[in-house]
Amino acid sequence: MSGFRFWIVAIPTLWICGALQEALAHRLAVLGSPPDFPLVGLAALSLLGERKAGTLTGFLAGLIRGVLAGANLAAYVISRTILGFILGWVRFAGLIPNAPVAGIAAFVGTLLAQGLVMIPSHQGPLLPFLAGTLMSAGINGALAMPLYALLRRLIDPSNDR
Repeated sequence: MSGFRFWIVAIPTLWICGALQEALAHRLAVLGSPPDFPLVGLAALSLLGERKAGTLTGFLAGLIRGVLAGANLAAYVISRTILGFILGWVRFAGLIPNAPVAGIAAFVGTLLAQGLVMIPSHQGPLLPFLAGTLMSAGINGALAMPLYALLRRLIDPSNDR
C-alpha cells in the first residue's frame, strides 16, 4: 500500500464525511441519535493505514467534527486522535482488518471517543447522553462496514480479498 495513495483517498473521504455530517446527519437520526460521519470515516481509514496514518487521520477527523459541532474543539481532536492511533494499531495486534472488524471498530470507537468527549465537555443529564451514544455507535458500526469495503478497493486493490 502506498502512503501517497492513502492520503489521496483519505483527504476527500474526510471532506465528504464532514459535508455529510453538516447536511444529512440530523435527517438520518434514528430515535434522535445521528450518525457521526467523520468518526465512521476515521474507523474505516485507520484500519487501512499504519499507526502514524491513523493518528493523523484521527486528528483531521476530530478537527472536522469539532469545527462542525461548534463545541469544545480540543475534546474532539484529542479523542479522535487517540482513537485513530488505537485503530491504526489493530493490524499489529494480530487482527486482520475486514468489513466486520471495521463495524466493530466503529461501534467500540464511538463509545470510546464519546466517552472521552463527555469527560471535559458534557453538561446535562447523563442517561440520555449514554443512550444516544449507544444508538449512534450502532449506526456508525453499520455505516463503517460498506465504507471500509469501498475504501479498501480504492486504497489497496492488490490486497483485495
